[in-house]
Amino acid sequence: MRATKRLLSFVTIAAATFFVFSTNAMAISGEESAAHKAALEKSEKAAAAEPKLNIVAKQVNPDNSFAVYAVDNSSQDTITHCAIPTQNTGIRLTFDDSGSTSQIQAILTQLSKYNVRAMFFPTGQFAADRPDLIQLIKNEGHIVGNHSYSHPDLTTLSSTAVKSEVSRAHAAIKPYPTSRIFFRNPYGAGSFDTRINSILTSYNYQNCFWTVDTRDWSGSSAATIVNRVKNGDSYTPKVSKRGIVLMHMHGAHTAEALPEVISIIKQRGGTPKLY
Repeated sequence: MRATKRLLSFVTIAAATFFVFSTNAMAISGEESAAHKAALEKSEKAAAAEPKLNIVAKQVNPDNSFAVYAVDNSSQDTITHCAIPTQNTGIRLTFDDSGSTSQIQAILTQLSKYNVRAMFFPTGQFAADRPDLIQLIKNEGHIVGNHSYSHPDLTTLSSTAVKSEVSRAHAAIKPYPTSRIFFRNPYGAGSFDTRINSILTSYNYQNCFWTVDTRDWSGSSAATIVNRVKNGDSYTPKVSKRGIVLMHMHGAHTAEALPEVISIIKQRGGTPKLY
């Protein structure tokens, strides 16, 4: 009996350790993070050079489904699932970083076509350069969160520098809706770090990690993106209830993959609607 208890204890600890390890592995990946940063900077530069659209703010019905829940950055489960309650089966599509006018319009077209409300996490730099595209996303009724100003690894910064990244981005992005605001750590680095989460909580931000990483920013084909969501791979698990799917506005084939991705998530748990 004692041996069995020791074995069960070991298995429990090992499973918990593996979960933390695998989650952190999804967040930080050395050379891949550097490649991601290069892709982001290329996207931001190209978007900044484009002509701005004439977008007028319009009144929309905000998604207040999270408004009744208090910010909780102390629970790994809450952070991983972007505060989706445990009794909720809903799955969220999320889009990070930046993108060109055509890329963002293509994503918004697919989301509107299939009546899906998504979460967008632009960088402050992108929002400062392209406030028109941020307003366009808000006009469509999507949630807009904060992804820092310059997309650094927050774990390498002092607390003062982290606060600057959060506040500068907040001013540029003006997260929407204001009833509940979300933050996503660049590369996912420090998503479960007590110091960083304490800072985010002080700004009333709910930290928002992910459960599925499509790695669409790397130029993955639409078929590969769909397969990662549907079946997972050696790097990321498949999507399931309360899932958070990580995508990027500058993915070369992101919009192309959306019809099949949306079909999968609607089958496996549903997703918030625009109207």
